[in-house]
Amino acid sequence: MNTLPHLLALLIFSLSLQTLESKEPPLLHNLPLENFWILVEPTFLKPEVTITIPGAQDTVFVPAKEISDYPGIQAFSQDQFDKLRISKDSFYHRAAVAAGRVLDSIEPKIVKDENDKVKYAAIHLTRPIASGLVIAPNFQQKFKNLFGENILVIIPERHTLFVFPDNQDLYSAYLLPMAARFEDAVYACSRELFLWKKGAKKPVVIGRFDR
Repeated sequence: MNTLPHLLALLIFSLSLQTLESKEPPLLHNLPLENFWILVEPTFLKPEVTITIPGAQDTVFVPAKEISDYPGIQAFSQDQFDKLRISKDSFYHRAAVAAGRVLDSIEPKIVKDENDKVKYAAIHLTRPIASGLVIAPNFQQKFKNLFGENILVIIPERHTLFVFPDNQDLYSAYLLPMAARFEDAVYACSRELFLWKKGAKKPVVIGRFDR
């Protein structure tokens, strides 16, 4: 591996991330706490209630709800989930609708190169719900004008997700800093690559970014 391009990408990525994290979409403050939400979590956390992600080996979807106390979101225990008296599919559907509503209220940060060509988009939220946006049914619609019909998503931690075109030549330079962000996160989400395929109803996992 040629380390210089990766170190340069890490530096540029870190600088752009500082700008990203200094801002939050103002409309999000007006949205109520979500009672049906999906967390993206690594399997080593051993959550009690999980929803399988097609293609994933190390990541699961976890039913959760926002709370007013730290850390701002709470995964359902098995007992709590049972008391809801709904299926996992029904919970996922409700969470997807909620994610679509939140995504509509957000203007992603668009990062471009020196030639004004879009490199990637990012969403950073102070509320710990960014990871759950990946299931929004309007996700492709939100980004297809920037990246085309097939959209790659990286979710290293709860507060931030990154969106790329499905082109390894374009996103590969960022995989090292993404892996570092996952390792350093207080609430890490996934080392896997999510893909929204053209015409798909849900995202799938197509690989890992630390290999």
